[in-house]
Amino acid sequence: MASSSFRLYFAICFAMMASAMADITALVGEWKVAEIYDTLNDLEPRELPTSTGGPFVFKLTPKGNDEDTLILATRIGNSMRTSINVLNDDAATGNSNIKVGLVIGTKMMPAPDLYELETFLSEALPKMDTMTVSADGQEMVMTGTSKIVLEAVETTDV
Repeated sequence: MASSSFRLYFAICFAMMASAMADITALVGEWKVAEIYDTLNDLEPRELPTSTGGPFVFKLTPKGNDEDTLILATRIGNSMRTSINVLNDDAATGNSNIKVGLVIGTKMMPAPDLYELETFLSEALPKMDTMTVSADGQEMVMTGTSKIVLEAVETTDV
């Protein structure tokens, strides 16, 4: 009797863990930066650099065999990258709780407007705690102390 109770308890725990595990497939791909808000309360987005570069694309790829971690790579003026650990997700709402690592990158001196954007991203990305993908899969919003709105990139867009 105790053995079957233990098996039932184990099966229930496993099922609960599996349902809470993240499915990163909706997040993988290329996402163009559409809008950036310095804080969640800002009504107007910050102006994106226009002098050089753009569109600015976040490329999200799985980290090897790690089913819960993505690598975010981008090029603003310099190449930048970080890891995103997807802690759990809710398929019904499209929300994923995340933990973003520190941003690393090359340190060449880009144009001032690109440098400003790189500095913002280096500070803001590690403070992000949620990613939400729209039902149609065409928009992703990253939030934390600020907000980044991304649009899915079609292969012909780049």
